[in-house]
Amino acid sequence: MDGCPRWSIEDDIIANEDRSETLEFAAESTEKGLDTMIKAADCAEAAEIRVELGLLWVKRITSGSILRCIKIV
Repeated sequence: MDGCPRWSIEDDIIANEDRSETLEFAAESTEKGLDTMIKAADCAEAAEIRVELGLLWVKRITSGSILRCIKIV
């Protein structure tokens, strides 16, 4: 992921209900700001992402539970 900002994965701030789900994150800087992309592998449910106060939140759309919280560093 050359040219992408560094991400540090914090300990699961909010417990992930299903540990079998694997999420991979990539980010790239653009003129419009930070674009975030998510690729969900082994994850049947779609997820939504949002950046708030320097944290990237990944939520399961169907149940609203938090899958991951990643701090942008």
